[in-house]
Amino acid sequence: PAHELCGLTGLPKQENPNLEFEEVAANRTVKQHAKLAIVRGVTTFLARRIAPWNAGHMMMQSAIALERLADEHGLCDVQHRLIVFADSCLRKMRHDEEHPRTKNCRVFTEKFGNVITKYPLMTLAYLKHEKQTLLAGHDVSKVDFLCFEDVLAGSGRKFGYPGMSPWIAAWREKLYLKHGLAPPTKRETGCNVIFVFKDSMHGLHPIENPEEVGALAKEWAKKHGGTYQGFDLGAVPFREQLVSFQTANIELSVAGSNAFSSFQLGEGSDLVYLDKSYERGILKHSAEARLTYMGRVAGKCHLPMLQYHLDRIAERRGC
Repeated sequence: PAHELCGLTGLPKQENPNLEFEEVAANRTVKQHAKLAIVRGVTTFLARRIAPWNAGHMMMQSAIALERLADEHGLCDVQHRLIVFADSCLRKMRHDEEHPRTKNCRVFTEKFGNVITKYPLMTLAYLKHEKQTLLAGHDVSKVDFLCFEDVLAGSGRKFGYPGMSPWIAAWREKLYLKHGLAPPTKRETGCNVIFVFKDSMHGLHPIENPEEVGALAKEWAKKHGGTYQGFDLGAVPFREQLVSFQTANIELSVAGSNAFSSFQLGEGSDLVYLDKSYERGILKHSAEARLTYMGRVAGKCHLPMLQYHLDRIAERRGC
């Protein structure tokens, strides 16, 4: 299968790409006095992001969808991929103010999208606004027409989670390697707990007793010979988050895009989802992180029920 072929253990040998940027003579262009250039030597992925202001959508329906598209065409090596987004993060409100989603789009695209290519991420809208984008030593925003010799195009909207699950590992490997870290290995035993939440608004209702949840999880992990880490995803640098996920094998997560941080866990981990939300219908299809769902009581995580679920997980994990 493509997702196994493109994993680190089965990465096929491919020739190093020879990315070329050829400026075409003026007398060969489609418009008089226009500057035209051709990109050769790599495959260009022309893509439209799906709700990129949401971390979960950016990961699953954009970054991992592109990983799947590349792998299915045998383009496993990031050196062979150039990513060009046909949509834009640029959104305006009244009085020409920047829309709040614009920043999230840029942050999540850079955080989760740049791991699937060696080259700078390109956006058509930025090129049209003459935003400097360097490729093979050339500023591609200076040309009027930019052509790509080899192109794949598509959208991740139709890729449902059951079909995307096998490609999470291939994307995760590249995510960790991009940050100079070893990808997490398979872990079916052990009780190292990580609890992630957000203090700010994140689309869905946060639980009202995160301190109590953290205290219970910390004591429980110590009792079962494990470690505990808990933090606000919005307050910790991303590389530090990855270091924490490297050794964790049980994640407690509140609702929203927080829960999709479980993509960073190694195979054989457990995810305890502390809310009532549509995402459990997605995350239950994971082939890697086993899902345990528990609802809230009056806006709070029910601690006795959390204790019960954690004890059952400890029995399965032998700790």
